[in-house]
Order: sequence, then C-alpha cells, then structure tokens
Amino acid sequence: MAAEDQSWRALLSGDLTSIPKLPSKVVRIFLSSTFGDMTAERNAIIDELEPQLRQWCVNQGLEFQLVDMRWGIRDEATADHMTTLICLQEIDKCQELSIGPNFVFLLGQRYGYRPLPANIPSDEYDAIIASIEDSGDRRLVEEWYRQDSNLVPAAHILQPIGRIGESVWQEIAGRLETILRREADGLHKAQKMSFKSWQKYFISVTEQEIRVALDVENPNNHCLGFIREITDLHDNMDDPLTKRFCNMKDEAVDKEAKTLLDKFKLDYVPSVLNSGNLHQHQIKWSPNGGIDPDSKLHQKYLQGIISGFQTWVKSQVTRAKKQSLNFDLAKDSLIAEVIHHANFCASKCKSFRGCEDTLQQIFNQVAMSTTSKPIVLHGISGSGKTSMVAMVAKQAKDSHGTNINVVLRFLGTSSQSSSILHVLQGIVHHICKLYDLPLPAFNILDNFNNLVLYFPSLLESVSTHPSEVPLLLILDSLDQLEDSYRAYKCQWLPRKCPRGVQILLSTLPDMFEILDRLREIIVNDDCFIPIKPLSDGTGADILEHWMASIDRRVSADQNEVIKKAFSRCPQPLFLKLLFESARRWKSYDLVREEELASTVRESIGRLFQRLERGFGQKLVSHALGYVTAARNGLTQDELQYILSLDDEVLDELYQYWPPPDPREVALPPLIWARLRFELQEYMAERQANGRTVMTLYHRQFTEAAQDRYLSTDARKKQSHQVMADFFSGKWANREKTLQLTLNSLTLNPYRMVPHQPLSFQTEYNRRKLHELPYQLTHAGPGALQDICKLVYGDFEFLNSYINAFSTQLMIEEISSTLKVMPEDHRLRVQLELLRDTLRLAKPTIEFTGSKQHLSVEILGRLLGLAGSSEELYSDVLKPLVLGARENCQSHPDPLLVPIRGSFPEPGGPLRTTLVGHGGNINMVHVNKKCSMLASASEDGTIRVWDLSTDETVYVLICDSKSPMVDAYISPDDRWIVGLNSEGSIHLWGMHTGDLSYSTCTRASGSAQVSLFITRDSKKIVSVKSSCIEVHDIINGDILFSVQPEVVFTCVDSGTSADSFVTGDESGSVHVWSLEDGSSLGHLVPDGSCDHGSVISLETCIHGDHHGMVYGTQEGFVVFAERKGDSESYEVRKVCHLTTSGPCTALCINSVGSQAWVAAGSFVHCFHLDGDSTDAAYILKGYRTDILSLAISHDDKFLIAGQVDDVMMIWLLDVLDPSPKALHPLEGLNADVSHLTYAHVGGHQDMVVSASTNLPFIKLWDLQKISDDPSNNKTFFYKEGPLVLTSDSRYVVSMTSELSTEGTETYLLNVWDSLSGRTHQVCKSTQFAQCLAKTSNDLFLFYSAEEGVVCQYNLQTDEEVCCLKGGAGRVHDIQVRVDDKYLLVLKRQETDSDEQGQLGRYFIELWHLSTRRHHSIKMDQNGEEIRCAMLTEQNLVILAGGRRITLCDRNGNQTELTGSRDEGVGIEQLVLSHDEELLAAKTVNRVSIWNLQKRQVLQSLDKVGNVRSMAFTKNGEYLVTGSDNNFIKVWNITEGSLYNSIYVYGVVVKLATNSDTIVAATENGHLMELAIHSGAVSKTRRLSVHGKSKMCCLF
Repeated sequence: MAAEDQSWRALLSGDLTSIPKLPSKVVRIFLSSTFGDMTAERNAIIDELEPQLRQWCVNQGLEFQLVDMRWGIRDEATADHMTTLICLQEIDKCQELSIGPNFVFLLGQRYGYRPLPANIPSDEYDAIIASIEDSGDRRLVEEWYRQDSNLVPAAHILQPIGRIGESVWQEIAGRLETILRREADGLHKAQKMSFKSWQKYFISVTEQEIRVALDVENPNNHCLGFIREITDLHDNMDDPLTKRFCNMKDEAVDKEAKTLLDKFKLDYVPSVLNSGNLHQHQIKWSPNGGIDPDSKLHQKYLQGIISGFQTWVKSQVTRAKKQSLNFDLAKDSLIAEVIHHANFCASKCKSFRGCEDTLQQIFNQVAMSTTSKPIVLHGISGSGKTSMVAMVAKQAKDSHGTNINVVLRFLGTSSQSSSILHVLQGIVHHICKLYDLPLPAFNILDNFNNLVLYFPSLLESVSTHPSEVPLLLILDSLDQLEDSYRAYKCQWLPRKCPRGVQILLSTLPDMFEILDRLREIIVNDDCFIPIKPLSDGTGADILEHWMASIDRRVSADQNEVIKKAFSRCPQPLFLKLLFESARRWKSYDLVREEELASTVRESIGRLFQRLERGFGQKLVSHALGYVTAARNGLTQDELQYILSLDDEVLDELYQYWPPPDPREVALPPLIWARLRFELQEYMAERQANGRTVMTLYHRQFTEAAQDRYLSTDARKKQSHQVMADFFSGKWANREKTLQLTLNSLTLNPYRMVPHQPLSFQTEYNRRKLHELPYQLTHAGPGALQDICKLVYGDFEFLNSYINAFSTQLMIEEISSTLKVMPEDHRLRVQLELLRDTLRLAKPTIEFTGSKQHLSVEILGRLLGLAGSSEELYSDVLKPLVLGARENCQSHPDPLLVPIRGSFPEPGGPLRTTLVGHGGNINMVHVNKKCSMLASASEDGTIRVWDLSTDETVYVLICDSKSPMVDAYISPDDRWIVGLNSEGSIHLWGMHTGDLSYSTCTRASGSAQVSLFITRDSKKIVSVKSSCIEVHDIINGDILFSVQPEVVFTCVDSGTSADSFVTGDESGSVHVWSLEDGSSLGHLVPDGSCDHGSVISLETCIHGDHHGMVYGTQEGFVVFAERKGDSESYEVRKVCHLTTSGPCTALCINSVGSQAWVAAGSFVHCFHLDGDSTDAAYILKGYRTDILSLAISHDDKFLIAGQVDDVMMIWLLDVLDPSPKALHPLEGLNADVSHLTYAHVGGHQDMVVSASTNLPFIKLWDLQKISDDPSNNKTFFYKEGPLVLTSDSRYVVSMTSELSTEGTETYLLNVWDSLSGRTHQVCKSTQFAQCLAKTSNDLFLFYSAEEGVVCQYNLQTDEEVCCLKGGAGRVHDIQVRVDDKYLLVLKRQETDSDEQGQLGRYFIELWHLSTRRHHSIKMDQNGEEIRCAMLTEQNLVILAGGRRITLCDRNGNQTELTGSRDEGVGIEQLVLSHDEELLAAKTVNRVSIWNLQKRQVLQSLDKVGNVRSMAFTKNGEYLVTGSDNNFIKVWNITEGSLYNSIYVYGVVVKLATNSDTIVAATENGHLMELAIHSGAVSKTRRLSVHGKSKMCCLF
C-alpha cells in the first residue's frame, strides 16, 4: 500500500464511509438446468470436473464451490413454495462471493418446472379476481391466496400445502396454474398487466435463474451456457424416456412450454451472451437413457462440456485476478483485518437506534487533551455492547472532528483478533502505519512480554507525534479473547492513556473475572459505563426501523403483544429475537402473548423448536451442534460435508424417498440452503484460518445450543468424532455404510467429501491443522489412539502445524490433550515427552534468521528414546522419528542430520530454559506456594514466571533503568518487592502487575545485603551493609531503621514472625525486633581467633527448639539454639573447617536435624543434635568451589551449584548414612551462583538455577535424575584433551577430584555412550595435557610426568609402557594414520623461560613396534609451537606462531607460503584424510592449503572461535565446531558455508568417519551427523555400533 494513497489512509484512520471490497478467495458457481434430462451432464460435471477444478483452485489459493440445487431432491415444489426464492438467493450469493465466474447453465429441449407465483401484489390479485368469471375458480384462488397486509405494499400469499396428499396438491396446483395463466394472459392482451408481471405466471424456474444471472454488468465475464439439441428426439417419442427430455401435456409435447423455451433459448440468451460463452452441441438419441455415458459419441460430447467448462473457469478466474485492483492488497494481512472490522462495524451500525444518552456519556468520558485511563463499557449478554461500540467508532470523527484516528477491533470475530498476541501485533502494525512510525524489531513484535513492554511507549510516541492527530483505540468484547498469554488478567493493558490517546474497552460483567481485574487496574469508577436497558419508546422505534428495512410491518394487535413481551426483557438481543419472529407473521396470523418467550434464553429455545419442526430434529440439532462444537466455527461447505457424513441426518432426510444415486449420497444442497436461509439471521460470519466461517450470532445462542444439543457426553463425542473424520479426510473417495432404517435399506455410498491434504500449492490447510487436534482431543478416549496416529505421531502434520502457526501453539495443543487423557493411559508418557521436546527445541526452531528444521530437532532429541524401546514408544515417538528421517532424506536443501540422539533429550532433568531477560540474573526467589518465580536482572526488570507453564506472567519495570539486584514475593502472594542498584525499593501488586510505589532507602551509598517481606506480608526489611530499614508494605513509609556500628554481611528472616537475624563482618549474629528494631540478642562465638565475616546463615525449627547455623569467611561453622521463650540465641558448638576454605553456602533439612555446609568443593554434613563438632560425612563435589546449596522438601536430594557450570546432585537416604552422588548436571554454561528449590504442583521437585553471568534461568526436574548409569546420556567433561573412538561409541577424557586434604588427583576415563557407564583407566597426580589413540582404538597415549608419554592397551585395560625420551614438557602427541609412528612435541624449559623467552622445542618420532625414537631439533626463531602433525611421508607440520613450518626427518624446515599472512598465532592444524589438504585456525579465520602445491586454497572468515575441526573423508568439506554452539560445514571448492547446525553446547572435539561427522560438546553430548546434500542424496538411517575393541572394559 502506498503511503500517499488517501483512500487507504482514510480506511486505516477509521473512516467507514467507503469501505473497499477485497477480492474473494472463493470460486462459487451456480449450476442451473432442468433436472430429469441433464442427469448425465450433471454427473459428469460433479464426478469428474468438480474434483479437478477444486484442486486447481486450491493450487491458486482459492476455494471452489459448485452449487447444484437440483441434486438429491425431487422436481416438484416444496411445501412452503420457497424453492425458487432460495435458488435465486443462491445465485445472488454466488455473484456476491465468487471471483470471476459464478453461473453455468445447461439448456436442452425441456423448459422445466413452472411454479405457481409464491405471492401476487394485491392490486394485481384484485384485477385477476375481478376477471375470473367462474365462481368455483374464484373460490379456489381465494382459498389458496390470502392477503398479507404486513407486506409493504400488501400482497396475496400462496398458502402452504399442509397435510394434503401429493396427488391432491398436483390436481389443485394444475387448476390454479390454468386459472392464473388464463386470466393473466387475458389481462396482458388487454394491456392491463405488464409483460414482466405476466411473465411470472408462465416462466420456468430455469429461465428465472438464467435471467437473474445474466441481468448483470458484463455477463460474459461471469456466465457460461451449454445448449444441447438431440436432433432426433421427436423421432423417438415412442421411447418412454423421451418424456424426461421435453415438457409433456396430455401425453403430447407441451407446445406452450416449447414456444417459451425456443423464444428464450433462441432469442434472449444469444442477445445477452457472446457466442464464445454459448457452447452448442447436437447429438443423437441413445436408447440407453437418451444420453449414454458409455457411448463413444456421447463420451466425446460430455468431455466437450467438461473441457469447455474447465477452460472457461480457469481463464475467467485468471482474468479476474489480474483485473482486480485490490487483489494484491488482499495479501496484506493488516488491510484485510482492518476491512473485516470496518465491515463488521458497519453491519452493527445499520440496525442501531436510540441510546443517545449512553453514547454521549461515552464521548464525554473520552479525554484527548489530558492523560487519562481506559474506559470500560460493560453490560449483560445481549445488552447491545457491540452495537454501542460500533456506533462510537462510527461517530468518533463527528464527535471529535475528522482529524482523529480510530483503531478498531471486534475481538474474536477473526483469526487475528482471538489471541491477545495477534491483537497487539495487529494494533502495533496499524498504529505504526497510521503515524509513519518504524515497526519494532522482531524480538519485540514476536515476543508477547516484550510487546507488552513496548506498547505503552508506542502510545507515548503517538502522543508526541508532530501530526498531533489523536488516537481512539477500541477493543470490543474482551471476554471473546482466548485465554492464551493470560489475556483475561489484562496485564497487557496500558494503565494510562497519554495525552491524545484514549482506549475504549467492552466486556461482560460476569465472565472470567475480567471486569473485576479491570477495576483493580483502573481504580476509577468514572471510567466504567454500564449499558442500560432499552426504554419502551426506544424499543418500539428500533422495531419499526427494522421492519421498514425489510418492507414489512405488524398489525396493531401484533404490536401490542410485542410491547408486552419486550417490557419483560428490555434488552436489544431479546428485541432482535422478537423481530425475527415478527417478520414471519402474516397480517392474518393470530399471535397470543403467551406464545412469546419472556427471556432471551427461552426465546432462543422456541426458535430452535420451530426449526426442528420445520426441518427435522436431527438435521437442526446436529447442524447447530457441529457449529457450536467447532473450534472457530465452520465454513458453509464444511458444514454441508460434515452433515453428509452424519448417518443419523441422512437417515432422517431419506425416510420418505431414496437417494437419487445409491452410489453417492450426501446432504442435498437445497435442504442445506433452506435451513441456512432460516438460520441466516442467527449466524455470524467470521474469519478463521484464512476462511470465512459461520458461528452462532451471539454468545447466548452458543450457550443455548450447547445446553440443548451437546448436553450429553455421548452427543459431544459423536459430534467431535464426525468432524474429526471430515478434517482428517478419512472418507474422501471411500465408501461409508449407511443404514436407512425406515426403508430397511443398507447402502455403501461415497459421501462426496473432499480430501484434506496438509497443504495446498500456495498455503497450508490451516483449517485441517487447527481443527483436527481439537476435534480428536474432545472425541473421547476412543480417539486418543487416532490423535497420536494422525497428529502427534505424524511428522508431516506436526511440521505443517508449526510452520503454519507456532511451536507454542502445538505445545498448548498437546497440553490440552493431556488434560483429558487419564493419568495411567499408555500414551501419556509419549505425549509428555513430545511436549518436552518441543519446549526444549522451541527457542532454536523459532530463532530468527537461523531457524533449525523441526526434523533435525526431532532426530537429535528422540532418536535415542525411539530406538530404546519399540513397544513403549511405538505409537508416537517412533513414527515421528521415522517421519523426520524421511523428511530429511527428501528435503531439497542441504542438512546436517542427526543419526543418533545428539541433543538434550526430553524426559531428562532439564525441564526448560526461561528466556526473556536482556541482562544477567542477580537474584531469584520462589514464592511460598512454589507456583511463581521472581527474577531480578541487570536489564532493570523483574520477571515473574508461572512455574506450572514456564511462561512469563509479568515483566515489571519502573522509571529507573538501573539494574535490579533483588526480588521477593510476599508470603500471601499479594506483592512483589524489588530493589535496584541505586537503593530504591519498588513494590508491585501481584494481581495486577502495577507499580504501587517506589521509595529510596536512606543509606543509598551502602552496599545492599538482602531484602525480604515479613511472614505476615506487612513489612519490607531492607538490610544494607551499614543499616537496616523496615518499611510499611502498603505505602513504603519507613517504620524504623537501625544503624549499629557493625557491617552487615547476611540476613535470615528467622523462625518467628516477630524477629529476624543478621550476620556481620565480625563473625557475630544479631537478633532484631520487627516491632521497633530493638536488639533482642547478640551472638558472639567464644575464642580469641578471628572467625571472619558471616557469609551464610539459616535458622530452623527442630521439634520445640529454634536453631541457627551460620558459616564464616574463615571456615568456622557455628551452631546455636534459642534460649527458652526469648528471641536470643546461645552457641551450642563451633566447628572449624581448616582445609576447605570459606563456608560459602549452607542449608538445613526440613525437620531441622541436619545441616549441610559448603566450603571449597566439599559439603560437610552435621547433626544438629548432640555436641559433636565433627562432620557426619563429607561429600565431594567437583574440584571447583561451591557457590550455592539447596535441598528438596522431602530431604531426598541435595544440590550444589559450583563454579564452572557444575551442579552436583546427591541422593539422600535416611537408611543409608552415605549419600550417593548422581550424574552431575551441566548446561547453564556459567557459574551456578543461585539455586532455589520448588515443589511444583504437588508432585514435581524442581530446582531453579541461575548465574550472575547469564541472562537466562534453567529449571531442572529432580525426579528425572536417575542413579542408573544407562540413563546417563552425557559424559562429564570440563577441560583438557578429549578423544573419540572410530566407532563413535566411546569418549576418552580427563577429569579430576580433590581430597579433603586438598590433594588433586586426575582420572583418565572412558565413557560408553550406549551403557552410560564410565570406566576409570588410571589415576595420576599429573594432568594429561595431551591424548591420542591409534586408528584401530587399541592403544591410548597420554602425557604423564615430565617428558613421559604412557601407552595404554584399551582392550586389556593394562599399561603397556612409558615412552621416556628427552627431558622436556610434552606439548602435543599425534599417532600417524597407519599407527606405526608416534609424534611427540616437547619443549625444554631453561633459565631463559623465567626471563620470558621460550625454551627450545624438539620432536621425537617413536616407532611403535620397536619403541625407538628419532629426535629432531627445531629452530622456531623465538616463536611458540602449539601443534604438530605427522604425515605418512614422515613430513612434520608445525604451527603456533604466525607461520606454518614443514620439517623432514633431518630437521630441514620449509615455511609454508602465505602462512605469515595470518598475522596472529596459529592455534590448530588438521590434515585431510588423503593428506593433500591442510587447515589452520587462527582467532577468527581458517585457512586451507593444498600441501602438494603449497598454495592457499581458501580463507574462511566469520568462522567464530573454532575449538575443533576436521575434513570429511572425501575432502569435499571442512567441518568446524566453535564455542557459539554451532557445527558448520564449509564447501572447500567455493570457500562458502555449506550448512550449519546448532548443537546446544561448545564443540570441543570433531571427527569424521566414512559418511558422518562425530562431535563431542563441552556439556557432555556425543553426536553423530550425516551430511544430506539435497533431495537426491540419502542420509544414513541409523548409527550402528559394531564390536569395539573397548567392549571388554565394560
């Protein structure tokens, strides 16, 4: 859309005077013909042509609808004489909806059925009656036509047939036809009746249809005709079948009908349509039915119709698309959305009358000149809120001048107005377009919490915009929103409207507590405007207006009845229902007051009863039941197809006559059209998934339909199952048995329903994707197997859904299914694992600019599980994995495909990662109920997370942008308090997320220690290094402060509601009163030694005793107990941890009997009972310091967070005095500075981990931590060399452990990826700087003490020998590819090393059979040598400084040309498998040489910090792994990035096999990837491990 286009800008500004019409996405064609003689043609069109056109339209992004009103019904008129009117209305509908073609007719030699006029204008009727001479004829006409003076002008109406027999009616109808045609003919000839009036007594239905269709501008663009002549028809009149092909009268051809047909066919039609739009066919009569589809000549004729029909439709649709001025604009989702709401608004305004006082009250409240608050319009269901909102939108420009922008959304009426995320996204787009503002970044627009934070600032931008054009934002029916993103809590709503901006909302008063929430947020009664009942006068005026709009009125008596009924329920919806009843009243109908309902619900019930009587209980109840049970309504075609699958409906319909074709049975279109005609005033059209769907007109209709038609579980499940069958495409092109009970007939017909592919040529089948999971979920337990097969276990469905919608929506779909699935259902585990998979993968799948394919994520996470138990995971996970693999194999683009479990698996300890903060995490706090988590961040925000859904509840901000250093949720969950780095305290309400106040603490320069809210949730305690301040939580006032001559270091809220405890720099503890801040006790340990600062402190209750434990900087642990009833404590015992260091963290078990104190890398357990100062036991953590400790609520798990991304877990057992260490947890990728335990949902033990060095939080499920080694899917690794075996099964690495005496021991371990077990090869006091193995995995070489390399036999688990060459530190070891030689790079350390000069490097080449070696001295010119390699030709390649050197056995050195261009030190070298290529890595570049030509082939930039690299076997690619968690494959020939994959960990080792990449990450994942080069290649199916020479170790 061009910005200067004023018409579109006017539309965007809310101008409703000229709403543009968007091109339709429907090709809807009415097929008109006589019935009995065109069966073969119609069957050919329906059976052969319609599927082809439907598919072609689908490929064009269009929907094809063929309206065949004759199919499935008898030729005679229906009882209420409405058939012709309904057919003509269908033609109008086709003309309105269809893009391009809308009408095709078939004309033969049969004129067709000529019905009696359904009504005759009264003046015309009087002329006819006056001209009838026969009194009997006059009485017959007067009997069947009665005057209805409620019509304006009055007319005489043909009376319903009633209960008279068919043959009787045929006789009566024949007499009436004769009388009326005779008199009309006479009046016309006497020039007393116009031709048009005369025509209706003689014209056939077919001619009426064609005339209406052709009476448009440019009919050649919309209409096509086929005229068939059977040239020898009259020569075969002895054949009884010929009577179907022409009109007969008294056993002869009806000459009148023939004359009318010829005149119409030969004169009128050619005068309107071009010859190109009229296809003439002449054929011969066939004795086999007249038209014989098996005859070659007739086949050719039928194919001619099909070909002509199809070609014309395609050309006209193409033409219409090209000529449509707005077709491209239809692709603009914002324009389409704005037009939808503008049309909806206009439709509501059409019927609005009165209520000027309420409108004026609203406009009086709209304040544009000052800052204000949102306005809320509220009223009961049916009170007219939406119409009122529409009128406000329409009159806003009149009330506030045309220079105002109105942004309007009727919530829930379109697919983009149902989710609050989509609503806000659309509004932001809309406002930015209106005011020429830049759109926010994707990470704001696509993230709900970021969008909510951004939205008020956008309104401020409008307020200060140079144009000074005010903005009125209107959101109608908040109760119609989906509850995603906690929409009903209204946290997304700005609390204030800046100058020049006003927000108007409407909602029901009793739905989802929305109104209560709004009152809490807005806190101003003047902003809430109730909708008042309509007055009698207003109701009468509205009714009169509505009646006049349809050219009707009611009699005086009828009007009195309406007034009395309306007085009982003066609501607009009730008046609307009265109107819908009254519009059907004839002036001669006697209406009694008791016949009308007194409430809206009763009136709806009577409406449903009337429809059931008229159309059949099954048809009405099931049709309305389906519309109600659908997720977002149904399109007209969908409902018709679904009813065609409903055996009960068809059984009811076909109880009086059999289906015309027993092979194809469906709901007759005319039946559905008649019902839709009656329902049209009670149905609303909305947008859903790119289609126009029908929903019930009002919430009260929906509730009434639910109560009436879906009241039993059986009926609900049956409805959902039938719809699931339709959306799954189960019965497309398949027979479905039908029992016709009254006829005792069993049929196996096709139901004529379409296929349901996952996608069309240009778009996804969003209707199927959105509806099928919902329908199967609610179809009962029997459908759970189907939903796993058709939805969750079908990779293509899952992939299409996520691409069409989002990962989060699929997660919510699975959660919805799990809600209805029994806890013990055998499929439940698989669905939970799938949901966890998507939770884990969601950030990567949706990462902007580098989205990872779902198939890669599924394989990387589920291959291990799917292959572990065929039976357990065979329903969902295994077929999902197979589908993902097939998707990768057929993918047109290159992929790196996991062929073994490579990423963190679902069902493991990691539950999810909470992402959203833009700065590092300074503090986390879990509320008392363990339902919420608060996190304080450097980005100046506090986020509140729902621990049951892992979603953000609030993003709390204040005017200050200073980092948040602390956060705390009050025990009663009413408040959240935060503290920023400037010393300001901020308080937010938990229910609203609103900032209540901000207040500065007095000692602003003092370091913050901690803050908390007291147990009674009435006070905030802020402890700084120099003072304590206690604030009233309601207003922030300081109640008292304490400034003793001590430096506070830590605080605990204590065991009493009356006091709290602080620790200080001197090693002592104070107890303070919460009443007045007085000191209640001072605890000073005995002894003269310096205990150091108190750095960890916790109080507890053990039985009747109140205890305290604290640890100090100098390693002292003090145990104290409260004295009697006083608040003071006394020391019971003191322990000094002499070798471990400061007591950095401590925790106490739930019963107060044990304390765990962390010091260094150890955890000491003390019994609080007794006087022993010795630790009951000491737990060894990883060798780095422990920063945090937590214990589970049941004292089963102890968790320690350590430096360098390690969480140690111990399983505590009261029966076993020695806790068992479980597999360490990694994945935070930083020091674990915060650990908090949460018992979520009554059954889930969760640990929250965070770091002051990271902006995200990880949640861990302790119940998923197993002590079974086979469940350990990762190896433990932190630093040093690492080796992968050639079979991709084993990892060899070095770890360390620290004794309680401080001695560090290094362990060389082999980890088996299949069993999860770790085998210890050896222990050493020296860290092995270098590791290497032979290519056959038999021998391992590692650097030991100074100058020694040890050889280890991995098969026999024995040390073979130690290779002791010259003295020097080992810098690198490499085994030659043929396993014959070992290269050892050493450096002799000399005195010059201490002066900053490097010692001399030398190479030792060991012959591994003889164990003899040859030394080569190196001249490195003062440069460091970091790595060395040995080729099969015994060429040594050295690098480390700014050059690469080639050296032979004699020490002759050659510098590799171009290597100095690197300019920085070379850190890694790698050779290709054929030793022709060499890659060298510097800081941010990798260069590739051809060794034979000694030339640089490629220089790869932007490779990141590469930690490992390898060439593929064929030398076509170089694979790099970096510390940004990516593996990248580089095309060597082109020097470009070929593909990449995110692997969730720093890649520390890469290797390549014949056709795969093997990688190990820092967080312990071993992965194997195949390179898929496009759809033509095939990836390996599975990683198959052969018999390794290491197997004996396990």
